[in-house]
Amino acid sequence: MEQFPEDNRTDRTRGYEVILSSPYIMTGKEYYDRFRTGHDKSENTGQSYAAYSGVPEKIRDMLALFDYGDRSFEQKCKVFFRQGMFMKDYEDSALWYGDLRSFFPVYHDLNIRQLRGYFAWRTQIRAGHFSRTCEAFVYIYVYELLNGIGADSAEDSFSRLERFYKGYVETGMAEPMIRKNLRRWMFEFAVTHDLPEEAAALYSDPGLEAREHAVAVLHDPGNYSDEEVFSAIVRFSSPRTGSSPVISKDPKRGKRLFAEVWQHLPDSVFPRCFGEIKTMPWHPLAGAVYWEQRTVRSLDYEISECRKYTCRDGIWQETGYDRLSFDQNAFLEICHMIDLKLRKLLKTGHYLRKKQGKDWAEAAVDKALDDIRREKAEASRPKISIDISGLDKIREDAGSTMESLLTEDEKEGSGTCEHDLTISSDEMISSEHDRDARTQRVSEEPAQENICGLDALQTAVLRDLIAGKSAETLISENHLMPEVLADSINEALIDEIGDTVIECTGAGLTVVEDYIDDLRALTGEKDNE
Repeated sequence: MEQFPEDNRTDRTRGYEVILSSPYIMTGKEYYDRFRTGHDKSENTGQSYAAYSGVPEKIRDMLALFDYGDRSFEQKCKVFFRQGMFMKDYEDSALWYGDLRSFFPVYHDLNIRQLRGYFAWRTQIRAGHFSRTCEAFVYIYVYELLNGIGADSAEDSFSRLERFYKGYVETGMAEPMIRKNLRRWMFEFAVTHDLPEEAAALYSDPGLEAREHAVAVLHDPGNYSDEEVFSAIVRFSSPRTGSSPVISKDPKRGKRLFAEVWQHLPDSVFPRCFGEIKTMPWHPLAGAVYWEQRTVRSLDYEISECRKYTCRDGIWQETGYDRLSFDQNAFLEICHMIDLKLRKLLKTGHYLRKKQGKDWAEAAVDKALDDIRREKAEASRPKISIDISGLDKIREDAGSTMESLLTEDEKEGSGTCEHDLTISSDEMISSEHDRDARTQRVSEEPAQENICGLDALQTAVLRDLIAGKSAETLISENHLMPEVLADSINEALIDEIGDTVIECTGAGLTVVEDYIDDLRALTGEKDNE
């Protein structure tokens, strides 16, 4: 008789089977008689027991391995493993047709005819011939593969489970609950046996996987596109967010703004909505008849950006965001406030009403918007970098070049050339006077400067443009970049106007015609007409 490995498990009980009353609790002789004949006395078919006296020797030897023990679920799993390993290569041809259902079915639940029928069906399955059978046979076959019975390795077990899933389950022969259980067990089998992540991902819960990806995006929005961030927001928000006029009027800009505000929210918002990452006990292959034969080991298995499994001293734990910690009301409140503020800033109409008692959400969104404005203002300032380390060399090279260009007369002359190459004092004074006059005009702007955050120079440029004048002189004299200047003015006026008011084209800066009257009223300028 085949020998079995010694039990090297830690003394941990996975569960118990409590039987209050059952016709299957019988003496040893009654149990043997039942399986020897293949006929339970409750089956009143009128057939003679002698007709079932021919029991294959292999099955008789397997039956002798059965031991009730302490009647625990762990004992049931242990006996199943021993019997299954003993019968791993057995084949039969006596098919059985009937319906048999049982909780956690094992060989002990089958009579002789059913046992032979199961092994005959398994023989066909292993040969690639799939035919519909009873639910109990399906579960026993799956239990065998989860326990490595009939497989050379964990990879081989998983491959056989995949073939069965595709050939039996996906073809519609299995009931929905079998499909659900098998997918979960295959995922957990891949994790506990450290199979490639791609194998586990194939049978992971699609809904859970999509949800966790959305959580990961919202946790680190800077690592993802505006489209991904907005999609993650919509996944947990109400349909109103996706149909907001902020989005419908300009989808690309709207999604960018939603994503930008979410990225700049205070760090306290995310844990308020989704909680903190937790480490919880994990019980893989629960609900399956499974006997763990491997030695105690350690393993880390990361399945997604925010979920991983660890095994230490044979104890499994799952680390991730607990769905029960998700505060949907808090998330809806923050999304409502983002939408409310953006509608107002962009002057979209269809404004939302601020809900009472949601000051925390308003404070968070206001801070995010302030941070965005500050960053854009900082980015709009021209950055001038001058490397003075080579000035001496430049002067030396320029002097040599000038020397080589002078004629002999010029070298020996009275210095008239120097007069030609040097700006006279009168010219310099005149130039400075003109510049001072222009600067004085900017600095003497009326008290309206600092309009909506515009400085004196930006105000002067805006007034020139409103009056139909060119701002080229002010821009060049103050060494400004037209594009940067336009962005800074637009940013400063976004709260008041809600849209771009200055455009930078090949012809220079121009005012958007639709907003000229608004800007005149804002700056106190009168209509020239």
